[in-house]
Amino acid sequence: MAEPQGNPPPNGGQGSDPPEGSDQPKHVTQEQIETIVKNSMNSAITSRLSEFEKRQKNSLTQILAERDKGLMETFGTHLATTLDEKLAALKPKEEEPKPKGNETATPPQSKPEDSPAFKALMKKLELLEQKNAESETKAREAEAKRRDTELRTSVLKLLNVNGIIGERADLALGVLVDAKKLVGYQPDSDEIVFKSGEEALPIADGLKSWIKTDQAQIFLPPKDIKGSGDRPSGGGGGGGSDPNNPLAKLGQQLVQHLRVG
Repeated sequence: MAEPQGNPPPNGGQGSDPPEGSDQPKHVTQEQIETIVKNSMNSAITSRLSEFEKRQKNSLTQILAERDKGLMETFGTHLATTLDEKLAALKPKEEEPKPKGNETATPPQSKPEDSPAFKALMKKLELLEQKNAESETKAREAEAKRRDTELRTSVLKLLNVNGIIGERADLALGVLVDAKKLVGYQPDSDEIVFKSGEEALPIADGLKSWIKTDQAQIFLPPKDIKGSGDRPSGGGGGGGSDPNNPLAKLGQQLVQHLRVG
């Protein structure tokens, strides 16, 4: 009995080898693997740091609120008790009525607010109010400093993640936070945002978009730098005025960038 004939391979081919010129799977290099692992680790570390900072901030805020509430309650209770006691002591005692036949003219009673003890008490109260106001001012200044430090630290980390490091990152931070004020907090919130016109974007998304603009290119490190290695003519190793000095060129571009912007 004859064996059944199988279907012939397409296009008359005799094997499973791909045709010539077809795309073949590319080999993944060790360098590519290290880059992928590094990016994954950076993302995980940044996420864990953000969560840790948020938990610490919430914990500190709760502790400060409970402390301030307890201090104000204690201060109010103590002040009310002290005032009641002092005023009660200053209140003139009621004298028993004398027989009408022996009535004599009584001297006018002095007012409690005119007594030295009452005046001393009011002076203490003024001092307490002044100290309380100073404490509140210091607390507000400390909170503003904490928010500013947290803002700059967060933005600097994101700049580093996106390839802007060192002095370039410091300059970019100054432009974003101080000069252009593109980065800041949402009103009545601890959320850091990137301000794009009337729109407020999450800081990570906003910085990624900004780094792609022409304004951000001066802060990115130069690519494909090539040279002969010869010392530039004109002596001096500082090169502060050398037009080929990368930092000098960056400074000139930054000044122009701030003038135009």
